[in-house]
Amino acid sequence: MISIRISIRLHLAVDDEWVPADLVVADGLPINADASALSIVIDDTEHLLGVWNLGRVDLIIAQADDCLRRLRRTEPAILRSAVLGVLGVPYLLFDPPEREGESARVSKFFITDDLVGSWLPLPGWGVDDPQDLFDWVEQHRSELLGPAAAEPEDGDPMVELAVPFDELLGQLEVLAATGRDVLGGDPVVGWDD
Repeated sequence: MISIRISIRLHLAVDDEWVPADLVVADGLPINADASALSIVIDDTEHLLGVWNLGRVDLIIAQADDCLRRLRRTEPAILRSAVLGVLGVPYLLFDPPEREGESARVSKFFITDDLVGSWLPLPGWGVDDPQDLFDWVEQHRSELLGPAAAEPEDGDPMVELAVPFDELLGQLEVLAATGRDVLGGDPVVGWDD
């Protein structure tokens, strides 16, 4: 049985450790809201945690909200690292099931194109219309999820891993709710933050 758990982890400025967001909220611990990590466990295998600082919590949560909207419309969804001004950071691709009752798929990929690699799937974050990013990814899908993705530099291949669709949606909802608890409300994303 394949299962997925997605949770947001926040970087504590005090002792430089990854701590689960619900503990941060419960204990009132100070956080660095510019540093977050996602833990994705699929079939008892941990992905991402401790490998990638995914950056700003507000941008991660705004993207998680967008992922939920898109997936509920049975459209692919993308979440990019919210470390800004850096190329070669991970993107996560969530593909909805092709047919009722089938699994969703989760992949990690990297964009090396200097322009496109800075785009987030949010309006005004490197691209006016996020659909341009989705179109670009679809056009380059075979190279993004091909042999290079099967043996990435970080040693963590995540290529079209099957997950139950309802569970994926539920875990993205938990991620978004936990992030709101940490932020004290809805994410407000702006360049001057």
